[in-house]
Amino acid sequence: MITPLDIEKKVYSKSISGYSKNEVEDFNFRVAEEMENLIKENEKIKEKMKYFEAELSKFNRIEKNIRDALVTAEKTSDEVIKNSQLKSEIIIDKAESKAIKIIDDANNEVLRIKREHEEARKEFLIFKTRFKTLLNSQLDVIEKEKL
Repeated sequence: MITPLDIEKKVYSKSISGYSKNEVEDFNFRVAEEMENLIKENEKIKEKMKYFEAELSKFNRIEKNIRDALVTAEKTSDEVIKNSQLKSEIIIDKAESKAIKIIDDANNEVLRIKREHEEARKEFLIFKTRFKTLLNSQLDVIEKEKL
């Protein structure tokens, strides 16, 4: 690679009808100066490129972390929804079982009360019949005493 210093130090061979030495040296100086500026600019661009590559790498890591976090959040959300659905199904099943038991208990209580009512009605009829018999027998006794 030719450096600006190579251009500045370049010595041309002399010829009789050659170029003007001052023009060649002046041109070489300007070329060397321009080349030096371009090399410096190129170095700055390379430094910026390294910086931006590092920044890009950092942003790529951040993006990956965000994507990973989103995937984790989605999985967690799915698990929470699934667990909630399972818990709600369990709660509904328990509630249905309790409701069935309450209804069964209520039906059994109704049957028990109906039986007790029927027994009380029968006992009342028996009592009524006995009392009626007792009253009739007492009336007979009273009628017999009147005579």
